[in-house]
Amino acid sequence: MNRILKWSSVGLISLAACLLPVASPESRAQLSEEELRRERLETVEELRRTETEWEKYIRSRGWSVSYGGWLSSSFGSSDNDDRNRSVQDSLDHTWDQEFRWFYSGRSGTGRTRWYARFGTNYTFSSAIIPSIRHSDWVQPGIDMIYMERDFKSARRKHTLTVGRQFVQVENSIALAQVADGLKYDLRTARQTFEVFLLRQQSGDNNVDFLAPRAGRTRRWFTGLQYTASYLPTQSVNFFWVWNNDGNSESPDAAGQRHQLDSRYLGLTLSGRFFSKLKYDLQYIQEFGTTYSGSNATNASNTAPSAKIKVDANAFTGGLKYYFGGILSMVAHSTYYSGSGDPDAIDAFTSTGGSGSLDGSGTGGRDKRFMAFGGKSLGYALAPTLTNLSVIKNGFSLKPFGWSENRFWEDLSVHPQVFFYRRNEPTGKTSDPYINIGAGASAKVGHEVDLDISWRLMSDVKYNLKWGKFFPGSAYPTRSAESILRFRISVDL
Repeated sequence: MNRILKWSSVGLISLAACLLPVASPESRAQLSEEELRRERLETVEELRRTETEWEKYIRSRGWSVSYGGWLSSSFGSSDNDDRNRSVQDSLDHTWDQEFRWFYSGRSGTGRTRWYARFGTNYTFSSAIIPSIRHSDWVQPGIDMIYMERDFKSARRKHTLTVGRQFVQVENSIALAQVADGLKYDLRTARQTFEVFLLRQQSGDNNVDFLAPRAGRTRRWFTGLQYTASYLPTQSVNFFWVWNNDGNSESPDAAGQRHQLDSRYLGLTLSGRFFSKLKYDLQYIQEFGTTYSGSNATNASNTAPSAKIKVDANAFTGGLKYYFGGILSMVAHSTYYSGSGDPDAIDAFTSTGGSGSLDGSGTGGRDKRFMAFGGKSLGYALAPTLTNLSVIKNGFSLKPFGWSENRFWEDLSVHPQVFFYRRNEPTGKTSDPYINIGAGASAKVGHEVDLDISWRLMSDVKYNLKWGKFFPGSAYPTRSAESILRFRISVDL
């Protein structure tokens, strides 16, 4: 429920509570209840006056502002680590409270727009082991904040976006992140060209964990992509992404040097065979440089790590069929594959690099596909594409789409099944518990997932996600693993 410059009393009090300075218990003890009540009222009145002046200023310049948000509570339960029964489950029976609030604005002509979203999280877990905290609060922060400006000509539309924004290249496998920087778009009737320069946010995972010290991630992304519709139902996309790793290359305590400078070159073909059958094909080539492992062939870690080349790739191909009708049924089948290194001792960390030194059996090249995007490949296993082939089949429908009762019509069900196989049986995947080395199996296993979404009212949504992974012979201890997550979300 977005409201245009119209504050509710609840929203005012909530914002006032966020803006009030946090007082210590000692200082609050010195204030009477009457003084605290008056302080709150004065703050609310000040906000009302501020809002009134802001509204006058915005309207006088032809701008409109809207705001809204959501509050969600979710419960998660899992028996993760059951693929290794010697390890105690870490996160089990977890409550997560999420709050998000946004503002957006638009000029009278619509050519200038801005958006800002803020949020915070509070998590409460059952601390099964001492290393797991009972509760964790993520302090309020800025999720996204950016401004867009359109520059139109007779046949082209130019858009410049500056700030913290979400950027992805086609299919979101090579890159899909919220980052700080700028993006330029050029659009015509059948073509789109995009170029961007971004800096990764502080604290984001490096995907390969190559930053040996705490602090801001010194990683830049430069890229471009071009999409053209060469037929009414067919399109082609080319993209290039350059990851420039500015993190320290100094060796860590084990003598391992860290850095990944990767490039991604991709080609995507997508379209429709006929009105209800959609397809997409994508190939990504990854190249660049990284460090080999200092301990790959030397147990005493005396061999220095050296710069080696990256030579990896990924491929995806999928079909989606729209049945239509009152059940809104859609069936899909997709194949994903990412290359791996047969002697890699780890999927991400450079401790082992390519798993070998220069001149090794893989020619001193790192063949692990590592990217800064990803796809949902199962709730329980939740793998990346590193050294993995995945077949994903599923369908979605609204089982009560025939009903005229609005109470049930927005209930949707989405079951899926995944089949996993390792491309290099002796190499690592993103799962630390998988067996490696001579004689290891390529059979990773399979998984069954279920996603149920239900919009009970216009502002209230329910979501249930369940997944169960059945390990294959690639694991030394084979035991099924499941995950359950239930979420209630209220739009504000």
